[in-house]
Amino acid sequence: MKLYKGISEIIDDYDAFFLDIWGVLHNGVYAYPETNECLENILNHGKKICLISNTPRREEQIKVQNELYGIPKNLYHNAQTAGGECFKRVKEFEGKKCLFMGSDLFMEIIDGVDLELVDSAKEADFILNAISGTSLVGKKHAKEHLKEAIKYDLPMLCANPDLVVHVGDELLKCAGSYAKIYEDMGGKVEYFGKPYESIYNSALNAVGRIDKSRILAVGDSLLTDIKGANNFGIDSLFNLTGIHKEEINPEGGKINFDKVTDFINKQKYVPTGIIEGFKW
Repeated sequence: MKLYKGISEIIDDYDAFFLDIWGVLHNGVYAYPETNECLENILNHGKKICLISNTPRREEQIKVQNELYGIPKNLYHNAQTAGGECFKRVKEFEGKKCLFMGSDLFMEIIDGVDLELVDSAKEADFILNAISGTSLVGKKHAKEHLKEAIKYDLPMLCANPDLVVHVGDELLKCAGSYAKIYEDMGGKVEYFGKPYESIYNSALNAVGRIDKSRILAVGDSLLTDIKGANNFGIDSLFNLTGIHKEEINPEGGKINFDKVTDFINKQKYVPTGIIEGFKW
């Protein structure tokens, strides 16, 4: 496993890049300093870029959000999100009663679908879990809703399988953590996004069916980004400065490569290479 100084070292080995957003391009507050330069250079080498995110937001909304964080739309070709994948499934519940868990911001996931939103599990046909790292409203009553939902054997659609997310320097729980709680209680959960195959197939279609041997995924989560790339049969780069950075380098300062290698080799899902920040 090699530590790469930047994407420039491997640019000729790939024709398409599947890039995570949170923890790779930005930290949930602003774009990392070298993000746009790296994206520009990838495009200037004639490569395809598809962003792949576990956000519960749909694709067009995430493009707008990226702009707010300082990443223009013209620096990548397309985006695929867990929210967009979940929306395809939500449409199959047309006319049903939905218990929505999450902030109003993420209710865009049901735009265009005829659903009746209800306030309790007793009234609902299914749960739509779109709790984000900053979704305090959804978290406040989440466990109470789950305890009630299990009585009625309600299915849950989880629009973000991530357990945690970085927002600035904070590591916050999101939808995947609450979905896991529900599963541990015996509940049925259907997940969307990474590491599940459908979002990778959508990304593959978006870049023009490029051979998998010529695709590189870059992400900061071993359980979603690296596992997903492994399962889909594409190479991957693990970003050391994302959600695992405290585990990898608890004392801060310069990263010890030997300790990093030892940490990764103990994991179930192993990347093709590693990188310390998304940079050219």
